[in-house]
Amino acid sequence: MKKNITIFITLLLLSACGQKESNSKEQGQMVGNDKDAHGCIASAGYIWSALQKECVRPWEAGITLSPSNEGQTTNAYIIKKADEAELFLPDQQGSLIMKKTSEATYSVSDYTFDGTSLKVKNTVKYTLK
Repeated sequence: MKKNITIFITLLLLSACGQKESNSKEQGQMVGNDKDAHGCIASAGYIWSALQKECVRPWEAGITLSPSNEGQTTNAYIIKKADEAELFLPDQQGSLIMKKTSEATYSVSDYTFDGTSLKVKNTVKYTLK
């Protein structure tokens, strides 16, 4: 009887240790496997640059602009190339292409970058870090 109980407990423990096979839906998406339409891996910080025509990390490839509002903590970034600049805003999907309007000024719609600050409707929102 004691031998049967030992065998039963052993089998019970071994069956509890068995690995459950699962399909990819149950496992979820693997980290780093989140490429966008351009092949940029967002979880690694890459985003598509329409100006450079490649995946970039804006904080590495561009100019970092810190928020002027103390309540805001997320930076904006600008990548300059010839007579254009690409603006990456923290609360906006994608980027905006700004055109050079003077020696050091780039603009698009309500946004103006003068080389030291980014203004939205003539109000300073971000400054050079």
